[in-house]
Amino acid sequence: MATKEETEGADKFTPITTPEQLNAFIADRVKRAETKALERFADYDDLKTKAAEFDKVQDQSKSAEQKHSEALAGMQKRLDDSESATTRARIQAKYKISDEHAERFLTASNGEALETQAKDLAEILIDRKSGAPYVPEQKDIEPRPADDDDGLRSMVQSWQG
Repeated sequence: MATKEETEGADKFTPITTPEQLNAFIADRVKRAETKALERFADYDDLKTKAAEFDKVQDQSKSAEQKHSEALAGMQKRLDDSESATTRARIQAKYKISDEHAERFLTASNGEALETQAKDLAEILIDRKSGAPYVPEQKDIEPRPADDDDGLRSMVQSWQG
C-alpha cells in the first residue's frame, strides 16, 4: 500500500516543460543509478584482482607440472636409448660383430629382431671367411677345395691334344 506521503507526492506531479528541467531530471536519475550500481558492485575490483592472481598461480603451477612432465619424458627417452645401446653391445659382442658391420647392418629397434639380424650377419661373415660364397639354401654342403681342379686340367689338356 502506498503511504500518505507517496500519494501526496503523486498529487504534486509537475510536468517537465523546459529542457533544463529534463536535463536535471535525467542527471538525478543517472546519479541514483550509478550510486546503486557502485553499492551493488563495490567489491568488483577486489574480485577482479583476486581472479587475476588465481589465474597467475594456476598458470605457474601448470607450467611447473609441464616442466616436470617434459623432464620425465626426457629421462625416459635417455633410459630407453641406454637400454637399447646396452642390448646392441651385448648382442654385438655375443656374435663377434665388428663396430663397422654393427653400425651398417644391425638396425632393429627391439632385442629379438636385433638378435636375429646379428645371428644372420654372423653366419654370412663366417661363410665369407671360409672362402665359400654364401648360399643360404646349401648351408650343409661343404665347399669344394680350391686346389681340386683335376677335372678342369683334364678338359684343357684334351683340347690341347
